[in-house]
Amino acid sequence: MSKYVMPPRQKMINLLYVILIAMLAINISSDVLQGYDLMDEELKVRIDATERYIDTMRMQVAARNDKQLIAVSNRAYAQTQTMRQMLDSLREAIARYADKDDYRKGKLHAREDLNAVPGVMLSATNGKGRALRLALETYRDSMLQLIADSAKRAYASSSLMLRSDVRGMSWERETFSYLPAVGGVMMLNYLEDEVVQMLAEVHHSMLEDGLEGVKNDAGSYVLINENQRIVDDNGMFDVPVVLVSPSAINTLYAGYDNALNIFCAGVPFDQLDFAASGGTVVHRGGMCIIKPNRDARALSLRIDCVRDGKRIHLCDYDYKVKPLPDPVAYLTYRGSDNTVHNYYGGVPIRREDLGNAIGVEAQVNDGPQVKFIVKSFETMMIKNGTGEISSVRSQGNRLSDAQYEQIAQLSPGDKFYVTSVVVVSPDGSVKQISPINMIII
Repeated sequence: MSKYVMPPRQKMINLLYVILIAMLAINISSDVLQGYDLMDEELKVRIDATERYIDTMRMQVAARNDKQLIAVSNRAYAQTQTMRQMLDSLREAIARYADKDDYRKGKLHAREDLNAVPGVMLSATNGKGRALRLALETYRDSMLQLIADSAKRAYASSSLMLRSDVRGMSWERETFSYLPAVGGVMMLNYLEDEVVQMLAEVHHSMLEDGLEGVKNDAGSYVLINENQRIVDDNGMFDVPVVLVSPSAINTLYAGYDNALNIFCAGVPFDQLDFAASGGTVVHRGGMCIIKPNRDARALSLRIDCVRDGKRIHLCDYDYKVKPLPDPVAYLTYRGSDNTVHNYYGGVPIRREDLGNAIGVEAQVNDGPQVKFIVKSFETMMIKNGTGEISSVRSQGNRLSDAQYEQIAQLSPGDKFYVTSVVVVSPDGSVKQISPINMIII
């Protein structure tokens, strides 16, 4: 088998990263943000290529029918996947902090936001930077123990060097203090690239040198959170690192199923136990769903680990609880391009577009993306010049035949309203919301 060598662009990428940080200190220009995007795409390509290479080597390990070799390969792979899950959780936490109510999983819109990265990684009360450094250091040391050849081990040890070049400053503070949101995501992708490269080095070593002289024990631990160890006897992460991210930062909504994204390094989700004061909490689809009481104004979430009959307290999180905001009504119609559009009113609309209306919907715009059920609504027409008024009521959220006939009578300058919109909220309560105002052109 040919010797595996990291791509020659590695040093170039490291240098570009340093240059971008220096540019960022001066100004966050569009060129700098574009530079982060280019590096991010390069890193994703590298990670995908390394994953395919690792898959090939794992198949070669399995083909040797060496139980010990296969066990070490599986343990290293599982530990790597746990580390990657932690990095992915942090990427989503940065995007959620930056985009706030506009957050969508896997997307980052507020790329230039300067508060998200330090807010997630360096917060004085719940910063994740130190936990990330300790987890990466432990992962690195554990992987190096699986490389038999000293020369290969020395080469691999050049990865994940998490030291600060500034005296008196931690690696996490030097790394994450001044990055925009897109830079923080790129940095986490860079760390993920180094993580998978480390796993590739381990498998390359196993195939070429076997396990002779390899330290295959679980006697090395890194202490974190006082006396908790971060790696257990199976090579997996132990209890200490817990990341909890609500759908809106530090805010839950009363009477509504708030989904919490929870990552706990090394603890399977089914071993986590939740308790909430001021609401209910359940496991659902691999997520934690928490529903504050309607009259609650604050809620405390307790998370324990239940393992081998023992209960270990992990952490507590405190949230503000707000009433679910009133939804905004909008009209959906099919445009000339056959695309469905949302019309919120306030600007003129063509009668032809209004004639292609599908129905009336309602959802919260300032808060969680919750759709309400439209129970009924009324359309009102005021003719320009004569002031003649006519109204037609509809049950449900679809326009009736009588309402389409009403729309057909509209002329430019007429006013048209969707009013008396009655909706049912997720908690079952019924309310009337603001109308949609239109002027016909």
